[in-house]
Amino acid sequence: MTEEKIKNYEIILENQNQLLDHMKIAQAKLRKAVMEKNWKDLTVVISEINLFSDSFQQMDKARDEIQVLMSADELHPYVQKLMALRNKLSACKIENKALADYLTIARGFIDGVINTALPSSRAKVYTRTGTIMQKKPESVVLSTLM
Repeated sequence: MTEEKIKNYEIILENQNQLLDHMKIAQAKLRKAVMEKNWKDLTVVISEINLFSDSFQQMDKARDEIQVLMSADELHPYVQKLMALRNKLSACKIENKALADYLTIARGFIDGVINTALPSSRAKVYTRTGTIMQKKPESVVLSTLM
């Protein structure tokens, strides 16, 4: 493996590590925006997280391409960095899952309140097996002008 490829591998690992640090900060902002119901900040933070995610995926693909070409001896010095990277990635995934679960529960609650308060007069929709399919809201944002 050439020195240039190894140097690129080191740079990619460091960039991914820094990106996950920024992602963790953005997730904290996201959680705060959700809990405070600050929808403007929420949309900004979601866009930021999506950009971080896209960048991470591109870097991960480039790192994998280089890593496939490296021997076990060449990878050995980077094992600790890879483990730290995987730990940070796992923590980010857990936080994302927790936020997604919270939003799913909130969406279900709001759906129940809306269906109870404003029953729909639309025709019922059935699944292939013949059971009634309930319409689900696409968003948890409600207009206060109603």
